[in-house]
Amino acid sequence: MDSMFIMVDLIITGFGVYLLYAWFLMAQKGEVKENLVLPKNMTMKRCKDKDGFVNFMKPKMLGFGIVMLICGLFGLLNDFTGVLGNFSLLITVIFLVAAIWYGVGTKNAIKNYF
Repeated sequence: MDSMFIMVDLIITGFGVYLLYAWFLMAQKGEVKENLVLPKNMTMKRCKDKDGFVNFMKPKMLGFGIVMLICGLFGLLNDFTGVLGNFSLLITVIFLVAAIWYGVGTKNAIKNYF
């Protein structure tokens, strides 16, 4: 049990919860958490089609939030028990693929809607 891995897994789990909260706000109220989906120099005021942007980003935020939450929880389970063994490497790969997918999706959304 290494405290650095525990901290990283807690951060991943917490960010997954926050991303799901941001998805909920986006889905229910149309409110966009700009710090999650936009670069520093952009605001939603510059968006050409807010509804299109929200509809494009909702599934990506939901998917990445769920993956982050699950990967973080599995990471914590492995940190405290070690029961996952080599399966933890697969969890890491899944997380990285999801992060790349979310990053590319966000970049495409910015290119298409701003």
